[in-house]
Amino acid sequence: MLQHNHLILKGTIKKVPTADDLVETSLWIEDFIMGNGMQLASKPVVSYVEDEGNKGVTACCLLKTSHMAFHIWDEQDPALIQFDFYTCGELDIDKAIEMLNLKFDFDDYKFMVLNRAKNINEVVKLHQYDW
Repeated sequence: MLQHNHLILKGTIKKVPTADDLVETSLWIEDFIMGNGMQLASKPVVSYVEDEGNKGVTACCLLKTSHMAFHIWDEQDPALIQFDFYTCGELDIDKAIEMLNLKFDFDDYKFMVLNRAKNINEVVKLHQYDW
C-alpha cells in the first residue's frame, strides 16, 4: 500500500560537511537511503555551492519511491540544514532523524511529516519550537 510520507526538517548543525567531503557525503546518503529500507534509483548528486550567502553542500538523490534533497548553509553560525525526504513507502521517522543527527549533530531542529496520500494539509507528526 502506498503511504506517501513526506519528512521536512530544518535544523542547525555542529558537524558541517565541506567541499572536501563530497564523496563521503554521497556515501552517507546511500547508507541513509538503504538504512531506511529504500532503494536508490540513481547515484546521489552532491556539490558545494560557492555563491556568497548560499555557500555550502547541496545534495539530491532519486529513490525508487521518490526523492531526498538537502542544502546546508555553512556561512551561518551554527550552520543551517534544510532537509526534504519523500517516499511512497514506509518511513520510520525516528530512525531517519536519528541517522541525520548522527551525521550532522543537531544543535536544534524542527520537523513535520505530511501524509500526502490523504491530504497535503494533514500533518502526521510535528516537532516544533520557537527559535
